[in-house]
Amino acid sequence: MNNKVRRRGSATETIIKRYNAIVSDYSESGTDERDHLIDETRIYVDVDKLKEFGITKSSVDLINNLGYIEWQVTENWVMDRSDILNIVKRHATSRVVHNSEISGRGDAGRQEILSYKFDLSGNMELVDKQEIINYSFDSLHNVKNQSIRTYDVASSELLEVQEIRNIGAFHPSGATRKQIIATFTGLDGDFADVDTLLDIKVVENISIGFDGNVKENLSTTYNNCLFGMSDTDNEYLTIMGLDGNEVERQYIRTIKSDLRGNALQQHMIKEYWESELNEQGEAQGFKFSEAQYSENDGFNIFDQASFTRVIGYSDADYYHIDGVKRNWNKEFVLNDKDFTTVQDIFYEEYDKYGNVLKQVINTYDDQNKIGDNYEMPLTSLGEIKLGDMDFVDHKYVENEYGDNAKAMKRGNPELSTVKR
Repeated sequence: MNNKVRRRGSATETIIKRYNAIVSDYSESGTDERDHLIDETRIYVDVDKLKEFGITKSSVDLINNLGYIEWQVTENWVMDRSDILNIVKRHATSRVVHNSEISGRGDAGRQEILSYKFDLSGNMELVDKQEIINYSFDSLHNVKNQSIRTYDVASSELLEVQEIRNIGAFHPSGATRKQIIATFTGLDGDFADVDTLLDIKVVENISIGFDGNVKENLSTTYNNCLFGMSDTDNEYLTIMGLDGNEVERQYIRTIKSDLRGNALQQHMIKEYWESELNEQGEAQGFKFSEAQYSENDGFNIFDQASFTRVIGYSDADYYHIDGVKRNWNKEFVLNDKDFTTVQDIFYEEYDKYGNVLKQVINTYDDQNKIGDNYEMPLTSLGEIKLGDMDFVDHKYVENEYGDNAKAMKRGNPELSTVKR
């Protein structure tokens, strides 16, 4: 390690282990590792690590003359406790990052990222190829404006472009409090082609935990806006004029998460935009669409659930999110009288993008639900008594994407087969 690297604090190898308890033995073979390790992140600036991904570089290529890292490999290892008799630390993912156009502050103007997954046998598969342009940073090196271009790993075909604008100050954890995400399918020169706009989302993270996990989230979708160009030296698209182009919005409150940040219990309310004019000649605004309570379980090393239970509701008591009435946490109530159905969803297979390929869905309702005094049948532990409810149907769903990388990226199957 040269002196410039030392002065910059740019380590050539870093290992970060997270535990669910205070431990004293950090060795690979210790019982603390087996009993309490959550996951492990390994970060390397190493020519031999790059060779594992078919990238040949010399040691002088890895760090620039200012001491900032240009090539880096990050590995994510997760403790697999799905079999209590065979607890194993598995290599889940790796990322190869190439930083370029690095400023004197150490901020990378451009990044190329290759993302890999590893199956349970340790076989590696390239799943994502991205080019990221970071237009501007705040004083704490958080990215304020960026463009992410995602390409098919086989053909290098452009799959999508996301223009991201982070608004306001960041949470101390580094999580963004508010961002605008505009998604496109094409480029026009160096910028997103505005004629290929898919949608725009404004995401507000209302409540964020100390660990950066979002507890309350409000996401509003728009189908159009006004685009311009920034007046900065490093030009980028500006996104304006969203009002009047609303489509829907969704509020999610995460009640409980696991130690890796996966949501175990959530409330969700979805609203649609009613553009039909009222008597005053104004759009009527957002209207209630649906509400859900969901539970997720059986997460694998890629944070994919094997089971979800969704309880649907036809109405909900909650403060409207316009103006000053936005305290969802205190006012959000789901009532038994509004219960519609229970769905138990079993996920059998995912593809490399996280899309569900095979799943089984069991649906139940309760024909005894009459009037406002209805109470769902529950055990003493608060679990639904499915035996006291009415079985509706059993479905097997299989989704096929073929070789359509764009469809896979967006989760739009070419063929869905549903058997009831």
